[in-house]
Order: sequence, then structure tokens, then C-alpha cells
Amino acid sequence: MENNKMRPTYERDSDRNNEQYVKDYIEASGQFILKKSEPFAPIDGLLFRGKKHVANVEIKTRTNTSDKYPTYMISTKKIKTILHLSEKEKVMPLLVVKFKDGVFAVPLRTGYEERLGGRYDRNDSCDTETCTYIPMTEFKQI
Repeated sequence: MENNKMRPTYERDSDRNNEQYVKDYIEASGQFILKKSEPFAPIDGLLFRGKKHVANVEIKTRTNTSDKYPTYMISTKKIKTILHLSEKEKVMPLLVVKFKDGVFAVPLRTGYEERLGGRYDRNDSCDTETCTYIPMTEFKQI
């Protein structure tokens, strides 16, 4: 049975500012336009090259450098949603992460390691779930 209890929303103004930073960073090349999704949409935005929708984008921010951990952890449910939507729309599923040392991207795929993970610092039992671990070697700085 589904839990109808309302979860707290952890998104803050700083998160929206970081997403705007990534949007501006991507668009600065002059090659792409990132159209942000509505709040609580399953993806953060749609990437366009001219008028052509080329990728579904998930944007994340981390307060560490890109080389601190060997993998990047993200919700498996989130990955599966992006992969499903992107396959349906025939576009690239793209994860973009702003680290302290730059903005990095990885086209998502299946086959990554999955195991329990998440946050334990907010005392929210819903913050732990099956997570996907993407090797940092697959990310490219953009």
C-alpha cells in the first residue's frame, strides 16, 4: 500500500541557483539551449541544438571535487525514469553534475552497479534507497 505521508521538500534557493548556473554554463557555448522543466518534473530539463530536442537532462550539484570518490551515486529510480523517457523520445539521457572543480557530464546507460545508498544526515528514512554508482571515469568535463 502506498504511503500517503507527504515528504519534506529539500530543494532550496541555492539548488535552483546551481541549476541556473549549469543552464547558463551549457548555453554559453552557443551550441545548446536548456529548457528547464517544471518543479517536481521527472527530469530537470530538455536540451536542444537549434530546434531539435537532443537530450533529457538531470542536473545535480556536489560540494566536493570530481576526484573525491571513484563513483557518482544517484537514485536508481531516477536513472530508470530518465532512461525510459529518453528511449521513448529517442534522445540522449544525460546527467550533468556541477562539482567544485567544474561541470561534468555523462550519457546514461544501463549496466551500472546498484546497491543501497543515500543520505543518513537528515534522519529521513526515505533518503536511503537502491542507488546507481557511475564510475567517475565515464564523466567528461564540459
